[in-house]
Amino acid sequence: MHRKMRLLSTNVLDMMKSKAFDGFLSGACLRKADKGALVFTPESGENAVFIVVSGRLRVFLSYEGREFTLAILEQGDIFSTHTRAMIEAMSHTEIMLMNTKDFREKLVAHPEISMAIVGILGDVLNSSLDAIESLVFQDVRQRLAQILIDEAEERGEKVPNGISVSLDLSTENIGLLVGASRQTTSQLINEFIRLDILEKSENRSFVIKNINALKALSRP
Repeated sequence: MHRKMRLLSTNVLDMMKSKAFDGFLSGACLRKADKGALVFTPESGENAVFIVVSGRLRVFLSYEGREFTLAILEQGDIFSTHTRAMIEAMSHTEIMLMNTKDFREKLVAHPEISMAIVGILGDVLNSSLDAIESLVFQDVRQRLAQILIDEAEERGEKVPNGISVSLDLSTENIGLLVGASRQTTSQLINEFIRLDILEKSENRSFVIKNINALKALSRP
């Protein structure tokens, strides 16, 4: 069971640089958002597909004052506004936005790349289902451990005392990602530190000192 921060390992912007995608983004518009701005909400009524050009976006659900983060979108990620999720800029952000109808027509006009896009959107769906699965079958401690494990395996860097992972998230935002309060998240991080599994580093980074112990904590 995985609980990733990011939806994709593929950078769609890099993929768009190939000749097969020439003209694919013609007609797309650039939209900018400042940190903290709600870029899309279920009530906005926009039906579009967008690619993150720069910055970070948080995809989350909100109900009766409670929030749960489904994913963090970063440069090169693709997502649709046609969901019940809210999307917030975590930093100054730029996105390329295309109406869903126009996007569909582009796929019809470029059949050679349709399967690539369908595969990417399938990855988005799988990652969203992983987030829901972890919420149902894992407790907060297990979800936090799993996020750290996945980040270590995907983007971690080996250092003398373990594996360095950079979440670049505040304790509050980590809590929103695992479905816990800031206080509970802080207590769990400190617990991992006391168990000599985790070590705080600079710039919102951690060093996983014992990934096998962390994997044991992630199991239901």
